[in-house]
Order: sequence, then C-alpha cells, then structure tokens
Amino acid sequence: MAKKALGKGLGAIIQHPAETSEQVVNIPVEKIKANVYQPRRKFDQKRFEELVDSIKEKGILNPITVRKAGDGYELIAGERRYRAAKQLNMDKIFAIVKIANNEESLELALIENLQREDLNPIEEADGYKKLMDSFGLTQELVAQKVGKNRASVANILRLLSLPLKLRKYLEDGSLTLGHAKVILGIKNPQRQLETGEKAVREGMSVRQLEVFINEKAQPGIAKVKISKESPSHIKDLENRLREALKTKVKIKDRKNKGRIEIEYYSLDELDRILEFFDVEK
Repeated sequence: MAKKALGKGLGAIIQHPAETSEQVVNIPVEKIKANVYQPRRKFDQKRFEELVDSIKEKGILNPITVRKAGDGYELIAGERRYRAAKQLNMDKIFAIVKIANNEESLELALIENLQREDLNPIEEADGYKKLMDSFGLTQELVAQKVGKNRASVANILRLLSLPLKLRKYLEDGSLTLGHAKVILGIKNPQRQLETGEKAVREGMSVRQLEVFINEKAQPGIAKVKISKESPSHIKDLENRLREALKTKVKIKDRKNKGRIEIEYYSLDELDRILEFFDVEK
C-alpha cells in the first residue's frame, strides 16, 4: 500500500523558532468556526457518511488542526472530521493548535486537500489564485509553497480561463483534467464550449476528444497530440477497486506485470481497508 506524499507536508509548512512544540488539546466543538480560506467546496456525501459511521464506532483517531481566533478557534485542516463531530453532537474534539496567519492557514488547507487529492481541478485553481491575489504571491512562490513545479501550477490556473459551464463540468466530474487540457488547445471560447459540451453529451474519453478535435482542425492549425490510454480493462478494474475500497487506487501494468497502489489518509481508513481484506492488525 502506498500513500502519496505531495509537497512538504503539513508539519513542515509553518516553522516558528520560538515555538518549541505544538499544542494538542481537547477543545469544545462549539468553540471552533469554519475556515474562511477552505479551498474545498464539494464533499462526497457517501464517503462523509462512512466517516461519520467510523467516528461513531471508534472515535476520531487523527486530530484536526486549528489556530486561535478571538476567544475560540478557527479550523485550518480537518474539515470532514470537524463536520462529522458536529453531526454526531460531540462536545469536544482533539486538535493541534498552530500559530498561523491568514496566508499560512490557506497554505495548510490547500496542502492537506492536495495530499488527499480531494480537490477538484477548479477548487485547486481557485486556491492558487487566492494565494496570488490575497497575498501577492507569484506562480513560482505558490509552486514552492505547495510542493509543485511552476509549470503544473500555471497549467492548473489556465483552467480558470475556460467558459463557466466547462468549469462547472470540471467541478462535478463530467469533464476531467485531461479533457480540459485538450480543450484549452482550442483558442476560440465558443468552440471550447461547444467541444466540451459535445464531450460530456457523448461521454468521450480524452483520446476520443483528441481525435474529434483533430478531425475538425482547420488547415494550418497544429493538431493535438494523441495520448496513450491504459487498456480499458485496466481502467475498469481501477474503477471497480475504487468503488469497493472507497479510496484512490492505481494499477501500474507493464506487460502483464506491475503493482496495485491503494491510498489511505488516516488510521481509520487504513483499518477499514484492512477489514475489507480480512487482514488482522
């Protein structure tokens, strides 16, 4: 099993020489307010309900992260655990209390979600843009803070130039990042919209979309590069495993040999996956 480590990690983002240790305290849930810099807007309801059931049975094993705010606290990371605690009417929740300004709070919220790959592409792009607009950061500085290269950040930010309807398709999963990258190769916004709508309407794969765009390309216009897709049966197996395990799964197949990567994001999730395979801890 592999857990993807993206960027610097939450513990390494904020460093305060005068701070000798982090406080871990059990604080009243009612004293915590939501993070105004939370980049994530959409939550998978089914996975959230499973988290609620797990917490109801075993409690919250990983503390949330907060910062002081007036006579209470503001959430930095752990939105789903916080919401689950509220839904279960829990009086208190364990939390790591960090010293963080607004910029650092947004960084931490972004990085936690990026590590879990919970953000859809538009939420990720909006988060980067907020770092740039609110705190005057360049693309290079944003890339450094979230542990990505500048080109990756620039490519994600390009999504915000797509027509609004296509951005909504990216948010709800009707289009993937792969589709969007291909559509961005079209310069005319109206053609982008028409092409994206056709891709959604006909359920095109990225490869099918590339072929369609090349067929419609005008003389003298560079054609898009046709991608190499994984065999359909491998993609189907990945999708079935994701559905069964309720987490991200990748199958790396090379000439009938390879490996399966199963990600988990908390001890609760690891326990659930082990139980699925009937493996004793």
